[in-house]
Amino acid sequence: MNNAHPSPDIEVDPSPKINVRSPMYYLMRSRATCWYCGRSASVSALAVPPSHETWDLEWQHANAWACLFYVNQLPAGVQARLAGASRCFRLMGTEGTWNSYWANHCEHCGAWFTDHDLHCEPGGAFVPETRTAAALIKLELLDERFEAMAAGYSFESEFFACMRRS
Repeated sequence: MNNAHPSPDIEVDPSPKINVRSPMYYLMRSRATCWYCGRSASVSALAVPPSHETWDLEWQHANAWACLFYVNQLPAGVQARLAGASRCFRLMGTEGTWNSYWANHCEHCGAWFTDHDLHCEPGGAFVPETRTAAALIKLELLDERFEAMAAGYSFESEFFACMRRS
């Protein structure tokens, strides 16, 4: 007999292993001061355009670009691109566990940057407070499928239009 419903003693996870997907994505590049050595270092981040979707009990279209942080799962192709773009943007911990995420590390001393400081604090590398600060952020649009599990998600910065396209 074929039973369409799982047995009550089998736990089913209804959520996907990703919560953001998009037909394309941005690689963002900026600079930040290392909390440990005090030197300026390159930092990278990921963003998705208005064509992206988010998971909240079902897939929903978003109408604004969004910056992602505390990202803990990425497709292999995106991981390879990140490794090529910045040897200092790498996974901390074991992929797929909630206490791990892709984090920036100082190119000079190896200390890691917290995503909170880069993405959540005014004046952080990806939270510009002026048009001039936004113009220091470089955006590279990558025309390839993107999927991720991100614990942090922030909607369009008022200065997104001022960021440099490459």
